[in-house]
Amino acid sequence: MFKIKLSVDFKPFWVFIAANGEIICSSETFNSIESCKNGIRSSKVSVSNSNFVIRMSHNLKYYFVQKANNNEILCQSQMYVTRQSCEHSVELIKRFGPIAQVVTI
Repeated sequence: MFKIKLSVDFKPFWVFIAANGEIICSSETFNSIESCKNGIRSSKVSVSNSNFVIRMSHNLKYYFVQKANNNEILCQSQMYVTRQSCEHSVELIKRFGPIAQVVTI
């Protein structure tokens, strides 16, 4: 599910949440709810392999970014100890993102 939340400075952003309740990735903040919803719509259609880039952090943990078709970053994942766990989260977004419910707080 996609959940729209508010940052500490009351700007909307979205998170993608797995069925077990874990946050898989988070977007940047937006200036309006409508812009945030547009970001979700872009995430829902940007689910090909080329939209995901797996990276390694300075502390040797894996994370991914999802890019829109125009190459802008849509979200960044949580950190994962193994590449396999990171790849599994990418697969969850590719499979369930396009049909995921959107919840606004």
